[in-house]
Parts: sequence; structure tokens; C-alpha cells
Amino acid sequence: MGAASGCQIVLRIKRKITVASNTWRRLPACVFLHRKLEACATCFPLGLKDSEPRMIRSYVQSAVIRRSIVCLMIAVAVRQGPCCLGQTSRIASAFSAAEAELLLKVHNGERTAAGKPPLTWDPDLAAEAQAHAARLAAAGGGLMHTPGGTLQRLNQGENLFATSSPNREQAVNHCAADWAREKINRSTGRSIYVPNMTYRQYQSRYPGKVFGHWTQMIWGKTQKLGMGIAQVRTGPRRGGYVVVARYFPGGNNVSQAP
Repeated sequence: MGAASGCQIVLRIKRKITVASNTWRRLPACVFLHRKLEACATCFPLGLKDSEPRMIRSYVQSAVIRRSIVCLMIAVAVRQGPCCLGQTSRIASAFSAAEAELLLKVHNGERTAAGKPPLTWDPDLAAEAQAHAARLAAAGGGLMHTPGGTLQRLNQGENLFATSSPNREQAVNHCAADWAREKINRSTGRSIYVPNMTYRQYQSRYPGKVFGHWTQMIWGKTQKLGMGIAQVRTGPRRGGYVVVARYFPGGNNVSQAP
């Protein structure tokens, strides 16, 4: 191999490592780690050819592995792990301890009535809920679930609430209570809850009725709850509030009963 050819290979390697470095800075640590570990599983992680020197291939592989280890350390340090949502730091919930206790009490009251075990408050879920609430508030307070299949990957459920009222206490008191009221059949004034009836059967029996927030509240397999709140700063709902609740494991599997 000539000197010119060797220099070209080295330059190409440097360019690819630079690209990898830039990608690392943009992506969440856990996503970058996943992709790089997949690359390391191949013989030539950065697209090097069979004919290129083993020493150079080994150098590139070791560089990728070193960077992957650094990413793993970062992921652990910020406690992202498999729950990474693109945040590089944990954001505390804007709910006070007293508010969180109240919201948990409302949830567990509904669960007790349905014969389900109580939930516990989870700070990591609350941080994720807070981050999404802040995003929705910054965008005008419209209600959109976390995109990109994130909830499915994390096995989480999500409830949303919004009000145009600037009264924060009202938002705190009404969000979970509004979800719980979905269990009421307006025709009879009674609860629609039937033990062992699947979500799909609820849909068939009550077409057009909204009840998914309530079923997530009482879902038997769900164990943890975290919530966040943010004030809307722009648009028609300016001054109002957005509330996001996250649940783990998520519920509302159509083939299962709450």
C-alpha cells in the first residue's frame, strides 16, 4: 500500500470519527450508545473495507468502543437508562409534595373502589411528565401525546389535561377528578366499571364515550405514577395550565381488562 493511499485512509477515518463525535453531542447518551454498540457488533463498524490494514480497523473499533463506554457512563450518571426521552438532565416536577400527595390520593381512591392495588409516586416518571408538560405549554397548551412511539418503548401510559383558567389550584384539583368522572354513565349516573371486562368490550358497549383516562388510572398492572404541570405562555390558552401524568407499566391494552 502506498503512502498516499495510507494517508487517504487515515483522513477518511478521522472524518468518520468526527461525525460520530458530533452525533454523540446531539443525541441522548443512551441512543448513541445503542447505535454504536450495534456498529461494534459488525466486523467493520465504520464501513471500512476488507483490504484496509488490520491495525487501522482495530484502531477504529477501539475508538468506537471507548466512546460507547463514555456514553454508558453518561447515561448512568443522568439516570436515563432505558427511560431516556431526549433529556440530558432530570427535571423536577413542578407539583409540590402536598399536591403530589393529593393527586396520588385521588388515583388510589379510584383504584381502591375498583379493587386494585395502590400506586406509588415515582420521581423519574414525574420528571418525564414535567418535561412533556413544559413542551406542550411552550407550544400553546394543545394536548398531544408524547410522539415517536416513546411511550410504547418505555411501557408507559400517559394522561393529559388542559385548562384556560389561570387558577393553578383549580387545575390541580380538577385534572385527576375529571379523568375519574369518565367512569360515570351519563344515562344512568352510575359507574360503567365491570370486573374483568376488557378495554375493547368497553369500547363496544359505550361507543364514542371517553373513558381511557379513567381506565389508565385504575389499570391493575400499573404500579407507579408521576405528574407534571406547566403554565401556558402563548396562544388562546395563555395563562392556563397543562398537566401530564405518566404511568408505569402503561395500561389500556385493548385485549386486557383494567
